[in-house]
This record gives sequence, C-alpha cells and structure tokens, in this order.
Amino acid sequence: MGETPILVEQIKAARIYLGLTQAELSSELKGAGITTINRWENGHSTPTGAWRVLLEDFFVQRIGRNWRSISTRSKRYRVEQRLREMAGEQGINLRISPSDTVEMLERQIKDLQPSE
Repeated sequence: MGETPILVEQIKAARIYLGLTQAELSSELKGAGITTINRWENGHSTPTGAWRVLLEDFFVQRIGRNWRSISTRSKRYRVEQRLREMAGEQGINLRISPSDTVEMLERQIKDLQPSE
C-alpha cells in the first residue's frame, strides 16, 4: 500500500490557510525545525514516513480531510502572500487568521502602502 506524497504547494497553502508562520508550524509539530519546514515548502526535501503522517494528521485535525485541496491559486492565498511580503519588507509582524476575509486582507495592504 503506497502512501500519497504531500506536495510542496499543499504544505505552504495549508500553513498559510491556518495563518501560521513557518516557525509556528515548526512549534506545533514539536520536532520539525524551521529549516525542515522551509526545505519542505521550497521542494528541497519531502516529508516521508512519520513526518508525512504527522503533517497529514495535523492538517486534517485543523482543516479537515480535504486540506490538500486548498489551492495556492486562490485569491485569498495570493492576497495573503502579497500582504505578508509587504509587511516583511516594512518589518511588521502580522497575525493573520483563517477567518480574515480577502477584503480584510486587501484593506491591510492598502494601509501598508505609502501615502501619496
């Protein structure tokens, strides 16, 4: 019985959907370092064995059985990525909740843009 691999984009999309940073996900998984999470998300390694099972269980508990279907192509994902990038450039630490709507995130982007 073969195991279904977890794809790079699935890990990152699910983490962002939950509003977690890589450090927060690392802390939740208790043992996976930030470097490991980063390597998974950037495709330099793949979670296998116990790590694959732990990730699967974590995301199923937090999101549900369909967690793998969260798309990196969704508008929310793209808007959140843009907001995180802008905040990072300005040295602002964000806490984004899964309940934040796209409109709420877009307002935060507008607030971060320089005034004219």
